This record gives sequence, C-alpha cells and structure tokens, in this order.
Amino acid sequence: MRMRSPVTGALGAGLLLCAMAASAGPIVPNGDDEVIEVLPAAAGDRGEDKRLRQQLAARPGDATLAVRVAQRDLDRARGG
Repeated sequence: MRMRSPVTGALGAGLLLCAMAASAGPIVPNGDDEVIEVLPAAAGDRGEDKRLRQQLAARPGDATLAVRVAQRDLDRARGG
C-alpha cells in the first residue's frame, strides 16, 4: 500500500477549501425589482392579506389601511 505525503493531503484540502469559498458568495440582486427568494406564506388568511396589500398599493396615502396592514404583519411576526 502506497503512503501519500502530507504535502499532497494539504494541497488537496487547500484546493477543496478554495473551491468552496469561491461558490459561497452572497446573492446580490441586479435591481430593486428582482426577487431572490419567495418564502411560503404563514398560516392564516392569505387571501385577506393579498387583498389588503393590493388595496394599499392602489392607495399608498391611506394611513388607516397602512396601519392595518402593518399591524397584521406585526401580529404575525409575534406569533399571533
């Protein structure tokens, strides 16, 4: 059985680490409208959330609606 030298093992490990590091960079979007990942919606009334967001997009100056959407998001984030 042939023994490998420590230099060969170190060289192989170094090449492996370099290859891993080269592919481990962050994903940088090309623009503000690029979606990187879509997460699954949390349990709840998804239809209501979508409807409220569409309304808010149509009426961005509606503070009452904006607070309602924000409160729903906050409640969901808190587990409520």
